[in-house]
Amino acid sequence: MSGRAELIKTTESNSVKEAAFWLGFSGVLMPVFGKSFLFAEQHNFFSRLGFQLYGYPFVGGWLRSVYFRKAISDLKPSRILDAGCGAGEYSFYLAEKFPELQAEACDLFAEAVKKNRETQKKMNLSSIEFFQADIRKQLSRNQYDLIFSIDVLQGIREKEKVFKAFNLALKKGGHLFLHIPFQNTKITVSKKGLPIDVGIKSTVSEGELLQAIKNAGFSIIESRKTFGFFGATAWKSDNFLMQKKAGIMRAAALPFLKFFAYFDTLAENREGKSLMVLARK
Repeated sequence: MSGRAELIKTTESNSVKEAAFWLGFSGVLMPVFGKSFLFAEQHNFFSRLGFQLYGYPFVGGWLRSVYFRKAISDLKPSRILDAGCGAGEYSFYLAEKFPELQAEACDLFAEAVKKNRETQKKMNLSSIEFFQADIRKQLSRNQYDLIFSIDVLQGIREKEKVFKAFNLALKKGGHLFLHIPFQNTKITVSKKGLPIDVGIKSTVSEGELLQAIKNAGFSIIESRKTFGFFGATAWKSDNFLMQKKAGIMRAAALPFLKFFAYFDTLAENREGKSLMVLARK
C-alpha cells in the first residue's frame, strides 16, 4: 500500500472514530441516563435534538440520577432490583451500560409495567424483567446485589417494613440505595371533623429514616441531604419555565440550570428537600 493510500485510510479511520466519539457523547451511541425517554413517547425533531445536545431534559430527575450514579460507581452488581421503577429510566440505563446485568424492575401500577415493556422492545433490551408488585410485601429472598428505590417511599407509611423486605431480598453484603423526599402529603382535620388541606406538607425526620434503615439490618455507608440551595433553586426554576411553557427560554437555560444543580452534589447541604442513603446488608 502506498504512503498516500495509507494516509487516506488513516484519515478515514480517524474521521470515523471522531464521529463515533461525538455521536456517543451526544447520547446516540453510548448509554446515557434517560435515553429511554426518546423511545417511550413520540417526540418531534427539536425534542430529539435537544436531548442529543443537553441530555435528560428534566433538572430534578437528572440531579437524582447524578447522585445515584456517583453512589454506585464503585459497585459491580450482577443482579439488581429497581423497586418502584416508574418509567424505568434507571433500569434502562443500567441494562444498556452493563449488557451482562440481570435487571428486575417492579411497580405497583400495571400501566407503568406495560409501558416499560413496550419501551424495552423498542430499545431491544432483553435483560430487564418488568413486573407488577407491591414492595410493602415480601420479595424473593437473597436474590440481589443491589436494590434501589428512588422517590417512592415518601408515600408509604410502613417504611421499616419495606426496608426489612429489602434486607431479606438482598444477598449478604448487598447494597441498598435510597432517595427519599423529606416531605409527605398529609390530610389535616378541621374543628368540624372535615378533611382539609390535602396538599399540606409534614416533615419526615432524617433521624427516624436512618434509624428505620438500621433497624432493618443495614449499616449506613453514606447519607446526605439533597436538593439543597443549588439543587432546589435549579429544579424550581426548571419547573417554573415548564409551567410557563417557555420552551425556547427553557432550552437555552437548561445547560446552565444543570451546571448550577451539579453544585448540589459538591456542597454540604445543611438543609435539603430529600435524603440520599447508601447502605449495606
